[in-house]
Amino acid sequence: MRATAAVSLHLFWGLGCVGSAEALGKDWKDGCPADAITTLLFTSLNLSYPGLENVKAALATGNTTAACNEVAQYYADASTAEWLRKAAPHPGTARVGGSVDAVMLNDTYDFYGEIGRVPRNKDGGLDWHDYGPVGDDEFCYALNRHFVWPGFNSAWMQTGNPEYAAAFNSQVQDWTFHNLPGPSAVSSGNTTWRTIEAGIRSGGSWPTSFFGFQNTDEFKGSTRCAMVAGMAEHGRYLHAFGDAGNSNWRSMQYNGLGMVAIALPELNHAEEWYAHAASQILADMENGVYPDGVEDEETSMYHKVALNNFDELLNDVMQSGRTPDKTMKSIVEKMYNYLAYSLDSSGYSPLNSDSDTVYNADYIRDAAETFQRSDWLFIATAGQNGTAPQGPPSAMFPWAGQLISRSGWTQGSQWSWFDVGPRGSSSHGHLDKLHISIRVGSAHLLVDSGRFSYDGTLAHYRESYGAISSGHNVLLLDGKQQVDTPAKVTVPISNDTWSIGTDQDRARASITFDGISGSATHTRSMIYQRGEFWVVVDRVVSDRNRSVQGLWHAHPNCRVSVTSDLQSVAHVVDNETHIGIDVVPMTGGTQWAKTVIINGQTTPVLQGWYSPNYGSYSPSPTVSYTGNAPAGRSTFAWLLVPTSQGTASEATGKITSVNDTHVVLEVLLRGKSVTLIADVSMEEV
Repeated sequence: MRATAAVSLHLFWGLGCVGSAEALGKDWKDGCPADAITTLLFTSLNLSYPGLENVKAALATGNTTAACNEVAQYYADASTAEWLRKAAPHPGTARVGGSVDAVMLNDTYDFYGEIGRVPRNKDGGLDWHDYGPVGDDEFCYALNRHFVWPGFNSAWMQTGNPEYAAAFNSQVQDWTFHNLPGPSAVSSGNTTWRTIEAGIRSGGSWPTSFFGFQNTDEFKGSTRCAMVAGMAEHGRYLHAFGDAGNSNWRSMQYNGLGMVAIALPELNHAEEWYAHAASQILADMENGVYPDGVEDEETSMYHKVALNNFDELLNDVMQSGRTPDKTMKSIVEKMYNYLAYSLDSSGYSPLNSDSDTVYNADYIRDAAETFQRSDWLFIATAGQNGTAPQGPPSAMFPWAGQLISRSGWTQGSQWSWFDVGPRGSSSHGHLDKLHISIRVGSAHLLVDSGRFSYDGTLAHYRESYGAISSGHNVLLLDGKQQVDTPAKVTVPISNDTWSIGTDQDRARASITFDGISGSATHTRSMIYQRGEFWVVVDRVVSDRNRSVQGLWHAHPNCRVSVTSDLQSVAHVVDNETHIGIDVVPMTGGTQWAKTVIINGQTTPVLQGWYSPNYGSYSPSPTVSYTGNAPAGRSTFAWLLVPTSQGTASEATGKITSVNDTHVVLEVLLRGKSVTLIADVSMEEV
């Protein structure tokens, strides 16, 4: 028996704030969308595909209204994309509240903490080119990713309230009416048709909501036809232009193209699109993911973006009954492995380059079940479940040049992230080589300053602070920023520059500076004495006298003080846990002349700011040590000692001897003396 509940022959505009039938509906016929969209629909369908016989017959008689109704009926009855289809919920009138209701009732959107009401055009439709309350392009891009459409579906499934289905129906009509057909050339800037948005829509919000709303009368037949035409147009556009952009863009574009081909096999070029998406996304995975599993943009957040798209396509391929490439599955597993082994003991990923503060423990727990990885489960649950990984708890990713040091796997463990690798293959990379972040348990102590914003009023903070060396725990020579290190490497870092042992981790690398007069190189060697402390040795080799600045950025939740003696020890203490870290300049080397705490400075340069997530920021204490490095060889050393209960460590350290390649240090902590030898051999920059 043919289902009829999901098919409607007339246009329906829902709640008044969601659309205006009077303005837009005049161009839509009963059962069909606007003429241009109807033409697009029937030129996109393979009318010889099984199940479309009635569509073909109706068109043969010139009855496009009947043909549109048959298209809608086909999708209501078909067995395609079964994993996306949902049974209708029990009818209800409740509302879910929150952001979904804010959109449905008031056209109010919240993207990255930017909350604004999207204005409407004269014809009653939304202004899909709105920049939001702070003039941020990213607001417009997010608006056109249609994340709220699956939100409408989830709210409908939860409550059975048809208002959500009607709101979805109206938005689909609005967007397709104003934005179909798609452009014949690549669109960029503030547009509804950037390739990345087309990929995100096709890979997620469009197919999931299209199939998820099949069992409701509020999703009208004409709207279904418009959406099919729209997905066909997305396929055409992504096939033509989806090879553009950086690796995380392409992952979204290929995922979108592949999803359209898999979910709508009755489209004319579906098999061609799938073949292109599958081959190109595999090539991108092989070229854009290092053998150690790190996506080559060198940012944990965009690593996860690319991984999500790779994994979604992999899942869709398997759900559709196709056999995925084994290499694809292997690379996806390696990418999850990086996220698992880079988690801190509270389940958070590194905040490196263009990243946010992201809790990924649940994400890894789910992956552990899928891939049957008990070691990931152990990491994600802080040792409560699963099987402990073999060997020391630290991990080096030698292609990416990221050393993750830990004291253990359980809650409260010490954790650090040390960068000795390339900047990253896209503009999302920061000039942060030799930066170190330190966390102890849930306390984020020494931090990367974050990404602020790509557009709007906060973009200046990213460009002039967050993305450059000044926003990181590094040295600056003569006030200059680091050179833009190679974006990508073709070999891993040398094995003789790092080691992980039972009691100790080590790594070193070198960098020079952009626009500096003459020649100067900074080499940093880091030693982590497991469970005890970190030692950082900075060697500067210069052809002349230089000013030098050492920066240590604390989290804004920390209070920071500096002792008034000549040593100027910085005490950093988390206000909630009272866990802290002492930054102790070692004696016996080149000494610092001045130490100040900078908090929320805007002139003469930005300093002392922190952005935990896109679009948000606050003042944050930064300890600045300044001095001079004479011509020749200078050596600075730091002892970083975790503390508890807000009590100073009373630890001391001194340099006892130096030569061109090594520095001998003595650390005195809790009555115990430890002698260390740091390798400061200069590496090729």
